[in-house]
Amino acid sequence: MRILYLTQYFNLPDQAGGSRHYQFARAWARAGHDVSILCGHVNYKTGAVVPTEPGKTYSVEHHPDGFKIYRLWVYHRFQKSFKKRLLYFASYAAHSAFLGSGFDRPDVVFASSTPLTVGLPGLALARRFRVPFVFECRDLWPEAAVAAGVMKNPRFIRGAKNLADFLYRGADEIVTVTERMKEGILVYGVPEAKVTLVPNGVDDWMIPESFRDQNPLARFAGKKICLYVGAHGVWNYLGTIVEAAARLRNRDDIAFVFVGDGDHRPALEAMAREQKLDQVHFLGALPKDQAFAAMVHADLGLITSSGTAHYQQILPNKTFDYPAAELPMVIAAAPGEMADFIRDSEGGWLCPPEDPRALADTIVAALDRPEAERRAAARAGRAFVLEHYYRPRLAERLLGVFERAVERRRGTKRGLEAKVGNPSSRSN
Repeated sequence: MRILYLTQYFNLPDQAGGSRHYQFARAWARAGHDVSILCGHVNYKTGAVVPTEPGKTYSVEHHPDGFKIYRLWVYHRFQKSFKKRLLYFASYAAHSAFLGSGFDRPDVVFASSTPLTVGLPGLALARRFRVPFVFECRDLWPEAAVAAGVMKNPRFIRGAKNLADFLYRGADEIVTVTERMKEGILVYGVPEAKVTLVPNGVDDWMIPESFRDQNPLARFAGKKICLYVGAHGVWNYLGTIVEAAARLRNRDDIAFVFVGDGDHRPALEAMAREQKLDQVHFLGALPKDQAFAAMVHADLGLITSSGTAHYQQILPNKTFDYPAAELPMVIAAAPGEMADFIRDSEGGWLCPPEDPRALADTIVAALDRPEAERRAAARAGRAFVLEHYYRPRLAERLLGVFERAVERRRGTKRGLEAKVGNPSSRSN
């Protein structure tokens, strides 16, 4: 099968950010499929830019794992500006639609959001080649932007909802990453049979024993390390962690370590400086493999969120990465997907969201538990994610969605050809 894969963000394991797209592309290529990826030339987490080839607006990489990466020029000076971020999205949509139209005909076009606008070139290319369009929603827009306070203009919100409705209806199949996101898509009137759950998960290289000799946290030796890995945006509610650290300023045996980057990081660093929190440290973004090594050597993984309805339907990558590293978790979340995950996996402890006192108390209780109890939670978490969220098996599930869409399209085409070729089947 020839798969044309559109995603604005694409990271290899030695780059900062999630590796869902890489793992799927590698699995499909290893299974003998032809995979071409159209992505932007800038790393969304770090702002690092991959130079385009001389005289071209894109670069081509034939990856050793058997797939091709087309990194397209996009407008990339988008930090701290919603309007510039829209230009960033629009430039990718236009460039990928233009370049992709010159490719050989694929069997399926797969577009993965966010942002929602990735669906536009995906749908356009699918119609141009007359092949199925599979649309993956890894966040609900505009619901996510509204919940984060990024989108407030009623006209923008209405326009985004109309765009979402247009893409959902235009897709042959829709893929989502949590059950509650699936429910959010069904609200648009999409048939349930059209939506398939393919969650995030654990990559096959995530083996803790392979990272024992790599320790990005060596400077914190002798401390109990509470680690956060991921985006530093206002929607991550990391101020809750900083405020919890302030309540534990007298516990000089605890270090709070942040790995990642984002628009809200300067404000978080300012909070820590103003309160003279010497136990709070910001390491910046690390390549995915180094970030995993940090998890292997930490004592507790932290996740914070809001109590709003939107945050009750998400499962961020770190929800799987921490257990994969055998790192027990403390999750501050309202009832929803994350709360269900922590209870089902028995891989850590839960506390209310946006409550620094509760988070501090839960952290202390977790760290002060017997070592055997914390290790049991770590092992239970890893066993749970390997059983239910192993990425190679998820890649097979997603490939099954493609095959179903292609077969349905072929069946429809055969039916039309039979009807046109048999005069007796025509209506009078």
